[in-house]
Amino acid sequence: MKSFDLPADLPALPKGPENLTVNEVRQGETGHGVRYVLMVSLSAALVALVVAWAFVI
Repeated sequence: MKSFDLPADLPALPKGPENLTVNEVRQGETGHGVRYVLMVSLSAALVALVVAWAFVI
C-alpha cells in the first residue's frame, strides 16, 4: 500500500479514544447534587411501590 503526506493546511484530525483525557471521555458533568437527586428519586419510587402494594393487599 502506498503512503502519502497530508497537506499542511489540513485541520487536525480528531483524537482517538486512546488519546483522550479523563474529562474528554466522561461526556458529562459530575457533581451538582447528582447523588441527592438519585437518593430522592429512589426513595420516592420505593414509597410509591409500598403504597401500591398496600392497596393491593
